[in-house]
Amino acid sequence: MSLRSFNIKFNELMNTFLKALSGTIASIFLVSCQSYTPLKLESEKLLEEVNTSRQQTFKEELSFELAAKLMSQRNFQLKLVAKEYEKLQQVAKLKTPLPNPELEAGPAFGSRLEDTTASSTQPFIGIGISLPIGPRLARNDDLNKAKELQAYNNTIIQHRLLYFQLRQAYINYMLAQQKLASLNTIEETMQLTRKITKRLIEVGTSTKLGLYQVDLQLAEMTMKKFEFNSELNEALGQLSRLLGLNMASLQKMSLKVIDLPELNLNLADQQRVMLDNNSHLTDIEMQFHLADYELKLELAQQYPDLKIGITGENEVGEKNRTISVPFSIKLPVFDRNQQAISAAFSEREIKIAEYKNELNRQLSFLEEEMLKFNFSSKKSTMLNAKIIPLSDSNIKDAEKALKLGSVDILQYLDLLVQHQTYKLTAVELQKNQWQHILTIERISGLPIINFINNEIQELNIDLTPLEVEK
Repeated sequence: MSLRSFNIKFNELMNTFLKALSGTIASIFLVSCQSYTPLKLESEKLLEEVNTSRQQTFKEELSFELAAKLMSQRNFQLKLVAKEYEKLQQVAKLKTPLPNPELEAGPAFGSRLEDTTASSTQPFIGIGISLPIGPRLARNDDLNKAKELQAYNNTIIQHRLLYFQLRQAYINYMLAQQKLASLNTIEETMQLTRKITKRLIEVGTSTKLGLYQVDLQLAEMTMKKFEFNSELNEALGQLSRLLGLNMASLQKMSLKVIDLPELNLNLADQQRVMLDNNSHLTDIEMQFHLADYELKLELAQQYPDLKIGITGENEVGEKNRTISVPFSIKLPVFDRNQQAISAAFSEREIKIAEYKNELNRQLSFLEEEMLKFNFSSKKSTMLNAKIIPLSDSNIKDAEKALKLGSVDILQYLDLLVQHQTYKLTAVELQKNQWQHILTIERISGLPIINFINNEIQELNIDLTPLEVEK
């Protein structure tokens, strides 16, 4: 075979190869592209769907255990954070791909050519790819996994925060019902006082001044009832949002009462619980781990990529084809990603400072609530252990005196109203104690009083499962 015949044959083979390569690249590009999927937000349809879901009723009484189950199954905010976790979970499953290859093609032009044997315009085509030398891709995978774990932790944190909100709403609703019941008892006694006072006015043994005084007290009771009903509806609205049920459905359910036990809280114990379970501290700790992974990624960016390619071209004016296989690499002489690395190192230190600042705040909040709880407990103990027993003794003595005729019916009813008012005050003090207990629970991150069996064990979850590589 002559040299000329060899060149012709070689050019034909190269042309065939380059055409096949171009076609293959185009096919890969088209196949790998994802298509658009339409999704509509139809507000009217969603309104109907949510309203239907909120109108469900349950035959059981509303115990806290049932409320917790309903929230886990129906709460829309939990479903939202679960979707966020699923999104990042899907991203973490995908390995970071190699950079896409680069294709270049075009004509090469020649001018002032002498003794040419071919055209002065010749095609060229080339393809190249960058191959990371350092661990950049692996570090990016680690970062995506860390973000997935952060999303997982966030679902746990959000669930726990909503759980504490549910405890607050449940207790508020329960105590508002008790306060209304106590107020209704006082109102019934005062209505009886009013009726007797009117009869005494008719027989001339009392004056209208006494009746006016009773009417004024009844008007004050009505104002108080408005206030308590407002508290009741506020707590019912909070339960409605947490459980995904409308208020009418919840009003049909009877509420199981939770008693407030005697507590002896220890500050050091609550501090230790807080360190592992406080949601604010946990969030910053997760951010610290994420910043550590980002630092590793920035350090991996120091290493340059190795570029490899292949280029085929016809020499302008000549019947020759040149095949080039270039290798290139950036020399990290000047830019070694110093700025980003410095910022990443500083960001990690900032997270430590943020953690210490938040730890100081939460310790202060915890100490404050513990003092408030102890003070509230003393007031409640004084009322229940001394004042109410004395008042109860007075009522018994007044009943005996009423039978003997040494006190009249109005004096007895005044003492009865006072006694019933003490009981209402006891419920209000109990609410104050509950508020401090529930606040301490939110700060420490775990329930202090079990509303259901194995409650603390079920909630004692490690909120930071991130394992940082050494």
